[in-house]
This record gives sequence, C-alpha cells and structure tokens, in this order.
Amino acid sequence: MTNISEILGTDDIKLRCSYTKDSNDRVSGVTFLTVNDSDIFVKIAEATIFSTQPELLPYGVYLFGSANITKLSDSPSEVVLTFNNLNCKHERNYICKLSVRDTSPTYSTPMPLFVKVPPLKPDRVEIIKAPMDVLTTTETARVDTSTSSVTESVTTSTSTGTKSVNTSMSSETTKSAAITSQRSNSSTTTSLLNFSTSIFDNNITTTTNTFYNSTSSTEPTPDSPCIIEGDNITVKCSGNVGKPAGILTFQKFRKHNIQSTTYVATTTKIEEIPDNCSYYSTSYLIFQVTAEDNLAVIRCVVVSPLAGQDMFTDSEQLKVKYLPRSGRPTVTSQREDRALHRLIRRMPFANSHVLKRQWLLSRRLSNRTVKNRLKSAGRKSRRVTRRPMLSDRHQRLRLAWCLPQRGWNLRTWRRINLSGESRFLLHVTNGRMRVWRQENMTNTSRNTQPAVPYDGGSVIIWSASFMIAS
Repeated sequence: MTNISEILGTDDIKLRCSYTKDSNDRVSGVTFLTVNDSDIFVKIAEATIFSTQPELLPYGVYLFGSANITKLSDSPSEVVLTFNNLNCKHERNYICKLSVRDTSPTYSTPMPLFVKVPPLKPDRVEIIKAPMDVLTTTETARVDTSTSSVTESVTTSTSTGTKSVNTSMSSETTKSAAITSQRSNSSTTTSLLNFSTSIFDNNITTTTNTFYNSTSSTEPTPDSPCIIEGDNITVKCSGNVGKPAGILTFQKFRKHNIQSTTYVATTTKIEEIPDNCSYYSTSYLIFQVTAEDNLAVIRCVVVSPLAGQDMFTDSEQLKVKYLPRSGRPTVTSQREDRALHRLIRRMPFANSHVLKRQWLLSRRLSNRTVKNRLKSAGRKSRRVTRRPMLSDRHQRLRLAWCLPQRGWNLRTWRRINLSGESRFLLHVTNGRMRVWRQENMTNTSRNTQPAVPYDGGSVIIWSASFMIAS
C-alpha cells in the first residue's frame, strides 16, 4: 500500500472504502476502523443496509467532531468518509471492514495517515565563546514524494472468490507524499564541514546578503562575549523544524563580501514536540574565528521541503579583536577599501587600471594593490557568463507563458515538438584563445592561428525533436 501525507490543517480529507463483488454477493455493511491509544482497532463509522443514514460512532466523533459519510449503494461500490481540519490526532492507521451475508468479514490492508507540519523561523542564534561538548541524540526523517495520482488505493484479495476491498485517502487540493521516519538513540558527533553555497542552492534560494541594510532579527545581548582572533567559538541555533524534520544549516556573511560560506552543524539535537506532531531541533557549530570574521554575521537557515521564504535568523555581529601584528601595514585604510567595494559594484566590468584611476585620485597605487583588495573581499576576475539578450518585456512574456505549463505531464509533452538552431564556423572559432609560448616566438607557425576574412563563413543548422507516444 502507499502511505499518504497531508499538511496540518488541510480540509476535504477523504477516507475511501471501495470494493468489488460477485453477482451473488449481498453486501450488508461497510465499517471504518482505526487504532486507538491502546493500539486496538475500534470502529469510527459505519454504513449498513439496516440504517437509513450512515453513522459516526463515538470514537469517530472524538477524532473528527463531524464528518460526511456517503450511503451504502451498489453503484458506486464505495463508501467515503470526508472530514476537515487535519490535526495531529488523525495520524494513525485506518482499515476498512466489508460485511457480506453468509460470509466472514473482509478487512483491507492498514493505511497510515501522516501529518506534515511546515517549519518556523529559528528562535534565535546565540554566540558562545567557549566550544561546547554536546552529546547528541539524532532523530532524522526522510521524505519520499509519490508520483501517483491524487487518489491512492490499496486492494486486498479475500479468500472467497473475487471479492476485494480497498481503502484510499485523498485531498483534492494537494498531491500525496510519503514520510518515513527513523530514529536512533545514539550519541553522534559530526566533524565540521565547509561547503560552498552551491551545495544548498536548491533549498536556500532566498538567503541574500541583506543584514547590513536591516536590523537583525536577534537583538544583541548586553554582555556580548569578547572574541579574540584565533578563538574557537560555538554558535547555537534552535527552533521548530516542522515535520518531516528539517535541517538547520549555518551561513557566514563577512563584511563587504557578497558570497557566503555555508556550514553543516557540528552537532545536532532533535526532539519531538508533544501534542504538536512537529520536531524541535538545536544545532551547534564550532569554528575558529579569524581577523576577517570581524563584523561578520552568522545566519541560521531552516532547510525543509515545506519551508517558505526567509526562513532564517541572523546572529549579532561578531566583534573580533585582532592580535598584535608584525610586518608592513596596508597602504589603504578600511574606509578607502569600502570606497573600492562601492566602486566595483557600480563598475563590475572595469579592469584594475580603470579602477585604480577612479578609486583614489590623490594616491599613487599599483594594480597589484587593487587586485589584493578585491581578492580579500572574495572577488576574482572570472569569465563573463553569456546569456540571451532579453528585455524586461521579453522576460515577462516568457514567464507568463511558462507558468501555465508547470503542471504538464509526460502525455502532454509528447505532443510538443522542440526545435532550435545553432551557427557553426567553417574554419576557426571567434572565441578568445590562449597559447603558451616563449618570448620572441610570436609569429612562428605553431604559435599563430590561421585566419580568413569574415571567419571563412558559417553554417546554420536547424533541428527539431519530439517524443514518440508509447
């Protein structure tokens, strides 16, 4: 059978008991059962030929309050129980009992119902100077999305001919998904890992470097710990991570550095919230601070398939005291460096020669100084990514066309032909090429590239592809 899961508070949840029978079978009733707090199956509703209206039994009233139950009839051969406002106490196994005259009852396979809960923003992010030794009880949850239709059914064959009973549950507004939870009560400590932001790009798409333009969601504590360069500090983040349990990850944003550094938690402790069918997670990150971490902000992000936008909380800015240094001091001040960062945001395509002339008119600086300041801010000269030239109007029209097609299935795409065209040069490529050569060997044949006027012509190839329906 297929597990079913719906989001907390969803309406129009259907328990569907459908069956098939022989021509000589006389169905006398259909009963819905579920597991009570003592792990015993009890009746919650039934529809019989002996009563004019289906009846919601006492335990069903306790679970649903009220529900709509269809009458027992030959066509269609099913009875449907519909209730609203899905909550935690509905998360249990359900079965269907089919009663036939002169035949023993037939029971369906138990069908579990899982309740999904969206996560909340982390409560707060705390900075602790001393590293902590945290024993962790890890509790993880895995989410498996189902590709089946909105209504799922499970059939159980009986020992008396061709009769069968199947139960199903559906929500008319959302697709079904399955949640499988596994728990382990073991103390685990995970080593600190450092990933680039591309590891979590699919899940963390809204965490941009905006904390310098807005107030932090966590107010600084009056007795902020004194952090010295080289200290190991602990960052603590806790909050409701929903169900299935989400993951708390950390991002470090340095001053004047657009790119962030993403970390996984060193240790994590997770526990179930009573009467809320959700999980509360506490994660710790231990790392060594450097001078570049001064005024940096640690962001705690909830990663979950149910997480909405801006599901993060920022810490207070780190105040790192520098150790005494030896060697030659930098020729520019922090204020002058900030002016360079503002300039590079206005002129991202300018080279170091142009930036040097535009940066400090009254100072004589080398190109190497400009490159060193940009490198310390995480900027490197990279090849520009090429993309189609689209105006704002073109982008709006393309988005307006794509949005209605999001729900297309494979059957619909099989009726679509995909076409495209590309230009191929006959002789050379018009892209930039580099060569490793010795000095004064510029014009040797092996170090030059033959060229013809207008690149020697080109060929444009058009092609189309389509799917063959099976």
